[in-house]
Amino acid sequence: MNLKSSLFFGRNILREALAVKAPISEVYYETESAKKFAASLYGIKSQNIPLIPKIPSEFKNQSHQGIAFQTTHPFYQKFSAGDLRKFPFVILCNHIEDIHNFGSIARCAAGFGAGLIIHEEKNSAELTAAAMKSSAGLAFRISFMKVSNLNIPLKELKAAGFNIVGLDVDKSSVNLFEWVPTFPLALVLGSEGSGMEPAVKKECDTLVRIAMEAKAESLNVSHAAAIAMNWAYRAANINR
Repeated sequence: MNLKSSLFFGRNILREALAVKAPISEVYYETESAKKFAASLYGIKSQNIPLIPKIPSEFKNQSHQGIAFQTTHPFYQKFSAGDLRKFPFVILCNHIEDIHNFGSIARCAAGFGAGLIIHEEKNSAELTAAAMKSSAGLAFRISFMKVSNLNIPLKELKAAGFNIVGLDVDKSSVNLFEWVPTFPLALVLGSEGSGMEPAVKKECDTLVRIAMEAKAESLNVSHAAAIAMNWAYRAANINR
């Protein structure tokens, strides 16, 4: 479990952190209006969180909205096969390298009921301040795991009875809207340039594609992920 102190910025990010009771050691502000905003949030006074009149220098050129803060929230869990069963909907990112895509995927995961994102330790985006900003703070609502390669969790997920589905433009892929999601479910997303690695694709029970105009070729991975997750979310909630 990663308890390293992390710096984040943005008003809504702070609000989300407080909503999940993340341990916050300090809040930084730039203007009086930003100070009033922070002071008005539930949890700031009750936790006696100090407000410091200075934005960290690394955020000087970011859209920080006059707010930054420090937290030791445990985003990353140590990989454990047993813990996978706690999450009926899991997202696996196969060498997704763009920080903003990663953050957007985290936002979609939180919005559509996926509680865990697994990605590789190397050649992969991870949760940073910029990724948190792209997630609109919703990355605070999900868990993360890093692995040396995705084949390890894929085999464990399969052994645990998960349906492994890869989002991929392939001759054998079925139309997304012809696919009937079943849970527990693991959705695999390929990299921005080359898609899923052959070894990862081989572990998938089903490959699905999003139907679209031929001239457009493909969608950004975070946009495609949003459509696929929403379809799975619909299936999970259709009888509620």
